[in-house]
This record gives sequence, structure tokens and C-alpha cells, in this order.
Amino acid sequence: MDDRIRAHLATLEAAPGDVAAFRALETIYREDGRAEELIALYETRARLLAPREASPLFGQAAELARHAFRSSVRAEELYRAQLTVEPDCQTALGALAELAEEREDWTGLAAVLERAEAAARSSAEGAQVALRLGRIFEEKLGRRDRAALHYGMSARLAP
Repeated sequence: MDDRIRAHLATLEAAPGDVAAFRALETIYREDGRAEELIALYETRARLLAPREASPLFGQAAELARHAFRSSVRAEELYRAQLTVEPDCQTALGALAELAEEREDWTGLAAVLERAEAAARSSAEGAQVALRLGRIFEEKLGRRDRAALHYGMSARLAP
């Protein structure tokens, strides 16, 4: 570990909220392609901040875990952490839906989409999510009763 990193880590240990040390480490880790350390830095910092400030850091850590580090399990943990501080975060909900669909985890996908349906920002968006949920319940989970419920909701929400 180089001396710059050691010095900034020592600063953060003594003063966890030190923005200059955080930014310096962020730059070093990015330039050196140290995704794992950058993810840990973001996550640690996010846990110190208010929810509004923490959410984007959890999101950045999740994106790095998913794309640079290729760890969908770690990414999912971080997206869920993001949802604990910002329950209606569309980006996190969308990413969790994609991860569940990639795994063909239809029950997990339905749970995420139900949350997205409740968090929809418009009637049109809610109608689209409800329609997708109806299809998943009907075609993937064999739950026609739940499918009918979501199809009905989609029809009520769509003009």
C-alpha cells in the first residue's frame, strides 16, 4: 500500500467525515482500478451520512460491484442498502429487478416489481409495472389470481 493511501486512511480513521481524505482516496482508487477498495470506501462513507447523501454512494458502490467487480450478489446487497435509506429509489429497484430476472428468480422479481409498482411516480409508470407483474404471475409463477389483480390494476391506471 502506498504512503498516500496510508495517510488518507489514517485521516479517515481519525476523522471519518473528512471530505478531502475521502475524495483523495476515491481518486487514487479510481485511477488505480481498485474497485474493491472503492466499493468499501463508498459503503463506509454512506453509513456515516444522512440518508439523502448516503443513497448515491450506495448506488455507486452497487454499480461498481455489478459492473467492474462482476459480483451480482454484492451489488444486490448494496442496492438493498440503498433502498433502506431511499425506499423508493427507482434506480435501485430497476437494478434489483434486472438481477432477479437474470437469475430467473421470478418470485424475487415479483417482490421487487410490487415495490416498484407502489413507488411508481405516475399512473402510466404504475400501469406498465402492473402489466409486467401480471405477466410474471401468469406466465412464470402460474398464479392467475395474482395476475388478474395486477392486470386489473394496470387497466385502472392506464387511461
